[in-house]
Amino acid sequence: NLWGEPENLGLPVNTPAAEFFPSVTADGTLYFCRADSVTRRHAIYRSRMVDGKYAEPQKLPIEVNSGTSQFNAWISPGEDRLIVPVAGHPDNYGGVDYWLCGRNEDDSWQPPINLGPLVNDGSNQSWSPFVSPDGENFFFMSSRTVGEPMSWPISWSELQHRHQHPGSGRPGIFVMKADFLDDPLQGVPKLEPQEPKFSMDSSPYMGKPGRYWGQNPPGRDPEIFAPGLISTGLGERDICISPDGRFLMYGVMDLGLMTIMVAQWQAESWSEPISAPWHKDKDFACFEPAFTPDGKTVFFLSNRAAPGQEQGPGWSNQNIFTSDLEGDHWSEAVALPAPITTEKAEYFPSVAADGTLYFSREDEQGHPAIWMAARQESGFGEPVRLPAEVNAGQDNYNAFISPDQSLIIVCIAGHDQNLGAADYWISFRKSDGVWSAARNMGPKFNSENSRASSAFLSPDGKVLFFSSNLKNMPVSAATERLTRSDLLKMHTEPGKGSSDLWWVDASVLEDFGH
Repeated sequence: NLWGEPENLGLPVNTPAAEFFPSVTADGTLYFCRADSVTRRHAIYRSRMVDGKYAEPQKLPIEVNSGTSQFNAWISPGEDRLIVPVAGHPDNYGGVDYWLCGRNEDDSWQPPINLGPLVNDGSNQSWSPFVSPDGENFFFMSSRTVGEPMSWPISWSELQHRHQHPGSGRPGIFVMKADFLDDPLQGVPKLEPQEPKFSMDSSPYMGKPGRYWGQNPPGRDPEIFAPGLISTGLGERDICISPDGRFLMYGVMDLGLMTIMVAQWQAESWSEPISAPWHKDKDFACFEPAFTPDGKTVFFLSNRAAPGQEQGPGWSNQNIFTSDLEGDHWSEAVALPAPITTEKAEYFPSVAADGTLYFSREDEQGHPAIWMAARQESGFGEPVRLPAEVNAGQDNYNAFISPDQSLIIVCIAGHDQNLGAADYWISFRKSDGVWSAARNMGPKFNSENSRASSAFLSPDGKVLFFSSNLKNMPVSAATERLTRSDLLKMHTEPGKGSSDLWWVDASVLEDFGH
C-alpha cells in the first residue's frame, strides 16, 4: 500500500529537452511528449521496452504529429488508438483540439480525425484525454462553460458562484460515453457531453455592519482586508472610497472579466457589491477607479477606443474614462479628451483635492511613467512628467497621490533595490514643490514573490490600503502532502497567492520621513 521512491528514467527517454505526459500500453511501450528546446514545438514520441529497458524513442509520423505542436497523448492499452491534443491544425475548432489516430496492425497510422464540435468547442484548454480502463467512458479537460450564461451586471454572489463551481470557464474534467470513438465521424454530432447541472443558490452575501465589515482597524502590520467579503481570492485590487463615504469601489479580475465592483453605504452597512452601472459591455475592461474631491465623478481605465481612435484588440487601447453621479444614477462613460488621451496608453488615474490629475502614460516601448495635469476651467492642462525622484525605475506605474499632494506611492519595476519584480515606493513633496528621492517601502509591503499594483489612503487618512499577492499561509514542508480540502482552500480563500486587498494603520508612513 505504499509507493516507492521516484526514479529518473534517464537516457534515452530523458534528454536536455523537456519530456512529459507519459502514457503506457499493456506491453509497456511508452508514449510521451518531447518539446524541442530551440523551436519550442512539441511532438509525440514512442519508446519500446526491449529486454527491460526503453529503446531509443522514435518520433511518430505526420498522421499523429499533424499540427504545429502536439502533446499529452493518451494511448490505448492495445495500442490501436491514440487521442492527442493538437495545436496549429487548419481544421481545429479552437487553439487546441482533440484528434483521434487509429493504428493498423502493420504499425502504420490512419489519417487523424478531429473529435468534433461537442468535444472541441474552441475553449482552447484541451490538454488531457483519458479513456477508462473498461473502455466505457472518455474523460477530457476543457474550459467550456455550462449552465446559464453569465448575467450582467454581475453581483458579488454571482462572482463567487462562478469562482467556486465547475463549468464556469476554468479548466475542468468532463466525461462522455466512449463508444463514439469506434466511429467518431458518425457518433459525435449525435451525443451530448455529460455536463454538471447546477443552479445559483440564494445570495450567499452576508454583509456585516460597520464601515469596515465588522473588522477592527488594523495595526502597523498589514492584514488582509475583509477576508471572505471583499478579499475572496478573485483577484481584487484598486480599492477607493468616496470622500463622503457613500461609495466603496474596487476592481475584480476573474476568468477574463475585469470590472469595478460598487458597494453603497446604507444606514449601518454596505450593500452587496455589484458591477459598475456604467460598465455596459463586459467584453471591455473597466478598472482602476478614482473619485474626484466632491465624489460626484469617477475616473477609471477602459480598453475601449476614445473618439477618433480605431478600436484594436486586447489592450491596444488604454484610455481614462469618467462617469458622473446624477442624483442616484451614474452617467454613461466618456473618455477624457486631449491632452490627457493620446495614442499612447494612459491609465490608473488619481485625483488630488485641487483636481490635479495624476496618471500613468507609456512610451513607444511600453515603459510607463507618472504624469500630472493641472485642473483648468474646462478640462486639464498639458500633462507634465514627474521628475526622476518619483519616476525612479524602468517602469513606474499606478501611483496614488494624497489629497494634499504631500506624498505619492508608486509601483516601480526594474529597480536594483526592489525586493520583488515590482515594489511599492514612496516620495514626499516638500513645501517648495520639490519631490524627495523615492524610497522602497520595505518588507511590510514588498517581498520576493509579490508584485505591487495599487495603493489608496482612506478619506480620513487613518488607513492605508494596498493590493498584493502576498501570502499569509505558512509554507508547508516539502514532505507534507496536500489534501483536496487544502487545495480547495488555496483556490477559494484570500492570502493564497492571488491579488488581495490589504490594509494597515497609516501611521506606518511616518517611518519613511519627509
